[in-house]
Amino acid sequence: MNTKTSIAFAVRAFLLAALIAGSAAPVLAASVTIRVPALEAQAGGTLELPVEVVGNPGLGAIHVEITYDTSALKAEEVVAGPILKSALFDFDVKKPGRVRTGFCTSGGVKGDGAIFLVRFTVLEQAAGKSPVGLEKCRAWDDSDQELELLVKTVAGELTIGTGAGSGGSSWILLVAGAVGLVLVGVFVAVLIRRGRRSPAAQTPPRAVPARANPGVAAPRGNPPPAPAAASGSAPRVAHPPAAGAPRPASGRRPRSAASDAARSVTPRETPVHARPAPAGGPPIQAACPKCHAPLPDDEELRFCPKCGKPLEEAPPKCAKCGKALKPDDKFCGGCGTPRA
Repeated sequence: MNTKTSIAFAVRAFLLAALIAGSAAPVLAASVTIRVPALEAQAGGTLELPVEVVGNPGLGAIHVEITYDTSALKAEEVVAGPILKSALFDFDVKKPGRVRTGFCTSGGVKGDGAIFLVRFTVLEQAAGKSPVGLEKCRAWDDSDQELELLVKTVAGELTIGTGAGSGGSSWILLVAGAVGLVLVGVFVAVLIRRGRRSPAAQTPPRAVPARANPGVAAPRGNPPPAPAAASGSAPRVAHPPAAGAPRPASGRRPRSAASDAARSVTPRETPVHARPAPAGGPPIQAACPKCHAPLPDDEELRFCPKCGKPLEEAPPKCAKCGKALKPDDKFCGGCGTPRA
């Protein structure tokens, strides 16, 4: 009985020692730090979050789980980082709020840097601070896959902006530009309106005095009344008709055919060349406008007796200097001789 008891105790002790040996913690070698940096992001944009290792003694395998706020971020995928070149890796983003990823390589991963890049979509309603954590991180040495490394983690944080800074500035610039254009338009409209209300004063045309042109005939019409004869001038004496000439019943002298034709064309009371001499000063004797021959003082004379030019169309001229006179001239403009 004692023998059986001793054998059973020995078996139990062996099994207990084997169990203790199998469940003992693995031997830990060097340590490595896994961290997520603090970043800034914009609401409605995308984010590429690096998972970095610092103090890397050489990694043969790693397992990392990243936690995030589902009200601010949505995980899309995981890609290999710059220092993870030939390793095999996998990821899982199906569970909201958690990303699982890891790699395994036979060549080992050396150096510090980003081993994974986790791509997120930043939600439109996200704003402020959003934490990013690291959980269940494990790493193994590249020289011995059974040698697990001591892992230290450093969580990160995202600062999410709503875009009010740049967007607000752009909006302010647009509003300022629109207001400036409106002000310019109003200013131009006011200038145009003032120009229409008060047009520039125009210089009135100057009255240019008409000058006598000897080649232009004076206008037809009744001449101004002749001035009264001086008291000392001799009265005109009507000569009796020649003997044997028929005398009209009215007592007037008979008219010639030329006189009747001239009267039918341009009747006038007193011809220009038959005006009496003015009082005081030498008389003005009429002259033919074509040949400048002096004309006799005859009321019935309508044509020049020397050249035959009609006298009705010729303006009177000064007998002293020969300058043409206007119908309303009372004195000669060239020599000052009174007009007949």
